[in-house]
Amino acid sequence: MLHTNSKININSLQINSSDLFSPFENEFNETTRQLNEDFLKPSLNSSASALEDITVFRKQEKSEFIKLGWPKRQMESWHYTDLESWLKMTPNLATENNDKSILNELSHLHKNLFVIRFEDGKLVSDLSQLPQGVAFTPFPNYCTDLHSPWGDTKKTLEKFSQLTTQLEKEHGGIIHLHQALSSKGFLLSVTAGAKISVPIIIEHHLTSQTTLPLHTFNQWVVLGEDSSLDLYEIQCNKAPFLSSFWNHFELHKSANLNLLRAQDPLERRQFNLLSFAQEQESQINSINFISGSGLIRESWVFDQIGENASLLWEGLNFAKNKDHIDVRTVINHRSPMGKSEQLSRNILAHQSRSIFNGKILIARGAQQVQTRQLSQNLVLDPQAEANTKPELEVYADNVKATHGATVGQLDQEQLYYLMSRGLTVHKAKELLLEGFCLSTLKLVPQKLQSFFHKWILLQLKNLTSKNRGSSL
Repeated sequence: MLHTNSKININSLQINSSDLFSPFENEFNETTRQLNEDFLKPSLNSSASALEDITVFRKQEKSEFIKLGWPKRQMESWHYTDLESWLKMTPNLATENNDKSILNELSHLHKNLFVIRFEDGKLVSDLSQLPQGVAFTPFPNYCTDLHSPWGDTKKTLEKFSQLTTQLEKEHGGIIHLHQALSSKGFLLSVTAGAKISVPIIIEHHLTSQTTLPLHTFNQWVVLGEDSSLDLYEIQCNKAPFLSSFWNHFELHKSANLNLLRAQDPLERRQFNLLSFAQEQESQINSINFISGSGLIRESWVFDQIGENASLLWEGLNFAKNKDHIDVRTVINHRSPMGKSEQLSRNILAHQSRSIFNGKILIARGAQQVQTRQLSQNLVLDPQAEANTKPELEVYADNVKATHGATVGQLDQEQLYYLMSRGLTVHKAKELLLEGFCLSTLKLVPQKLQSFFHKWILLQLKNLTSKNRGSSL
């Protein structure tokens, strides 16, 4: 945590500033000091040169951010988001009391659920009962500890650098700023052959007490060959400034990941980057809920490296007031017989805005790939705006690839029919919108469906109510 005198004015985060890094200099120096302290701890089994390697890497990332700057609308992947306007906004420093947050309820619904909880990036959970076959290694241990799966610092930093370069096109200079400031995170690894029957939930609470101009967090998950894991991630963000999460997943041969994410950023500004590497016959099933975002930008990048890898991805987003939700997905089919299916749904009210920009690339030689992408958007108010941009780049000649998009309003005939049966206009709208959400709800694990059904109904009530209530 930065010292009190390190607080900054968010209005100094100017895209065209001659000194882009100045708002983050104190945070960078504080992170350096903290890393130096960590390396003095006897519990950190590190090599002598590890700290020097990490220091050099962070300075290089700082230089790359200064060179590239913030993403601008000239970048194809940021065309619909005017980041400069959002960075100039005065932060909302209100301290919401969100006792009924999804974060405070979900972990109590499933008795056989292991919770890993972070508050402002600090681990506050007891990990002594971590399921057998799962190992948790905090940062910086996972790139310095000689017994860690990624314990070779130079090789780990090379891996970071390669990934950062690959993801720069989608996330812009933010990825380098994130790496320069990173000091929190973990590696979660699943042993080859382990079938983890206990779902793991990762909770992130960012409070209004944090003074960091950019809160960063790295989350790395590695599934060994023929292993399986159910992972739920919940975010509740009250941080007054900016936050950035990078989740990287590696699935070895025949690994299976079921991923559910629900976010409640509470009118904040948040960047999420999720990257995936899939080896042969690995499977990913992913469900993503977003509500009450302020500004949220998500980049999902899937790399299907091995043959016969499969992906099912669904997103359901609720935008109200002046929320701005920008979701970018990229699926790289690099090998034959891969499968991917995407469905993005957005419901927009008031003056909100949504973007779904989905890109599918099928490489030469990636024959017999099957891929499908669909974006569906419901716009409830004249000032709300839905943008959808599907992209296909196909370099193989024996594939099945389809994409589509719809933007519309509620069916007036259906609405009239329900009202003629005695329903109020608000109740009729909620019922039609509930039907729009049901197919995504069916993908949620059965023991959690009742909770998420209730949560979805609350979001719909907020969207259709005159008082424009807040999310959970």
